[in-house]
Amino acid sequence: MSDRIKHHHPLAEDPAPMHEKKLNAALSRIKKQGIKKVKGNEEKVDIIMKREELDKYKTEGAIPPQLRGQLKEHKPPEMPMREIANATNSPGHELAKVLKKFLNHIQGKQRLQ
Repeated sequence: MSDRIKHHHPLAEDPAPMHEKKLNAALSRIKKQGIKKVKGNEEKVDIIMKREELDKYKTEGAIPPQLRGQLKEHKPPEMPMREIANATNSPGHELAKVLKKFLNHIQGKQRLQ
């Protein structure tokens, strides 16, 4: 177990607000870049998802993923716990779920619906 602990270290501050701010800024930037001007008219260009939908993936008050351990009674004593991270409500969680559908489709693992 000590070999697993050496890879973890306490953080001085919560990284979730910084990640949330960066993600929200990136979503705003992507939304603005999706508008092309063609002879005085504005034309919206959507690649994977509609630009208007990007605002619903911005977060406010996100929390960092929660880490917990699950006992593994059938394993040797030097590795008695499995680390499990719950990323629900973390910055980008909802966006990651949507992007996963597109990436799985590209890899051929599932069809788009």
